[in-house]
Amino acid sequence: ADGGDAAGGAGGPPSGEAAGSQSKEDADPNGEKLAAAEDPLGEAQKFVNKLLSVRKGALAGPASVPTRVLAVDVAVRRGKFVQALRQLRAAIEAGGAADARVFCATVKLLLAAASAELAPETREVVNGEVAALLGGAGD
Repeated sequence: ADGGDAAGGAGGPPSGEAAGSQSKEDADPNGEKLAAAEDPLGEAQKFVNKLLSVRKGALAGPASVPTRVLAVDVAVRRGKFVQALRQLRAAIEAGGAADARVFCATVKLLLAAASAELAPETREVVNGEVAALLGGAGD
């Protein structure tokens, strides 16, 4: 026998021994170093970029929706509305059109854009794109 069991069998979780050997000690279990970062949103963007680049091929299906929604959230918080739109469109194309998380990200983007001081061109793009994504005419 090959011992395929140690690799987690047919898609199942890895055995306890294999999983335990891969665990790492958390150097900052309370997040104090992360909270003390000069640019926490910049750090969050670095994390999102890593998630997006880990397995580009894997970001095409429904499993990518949470990563894309996270990317929308970070982009909105950074005031990068066009970037947020790109990620929102990618989440929808990945099969998340009916996903409640995608709808919430869309609403969050709209609310943030409505209260932000945007260049008229940017506002027009954001409003038009979101209206198109929601199936509206766009005002």
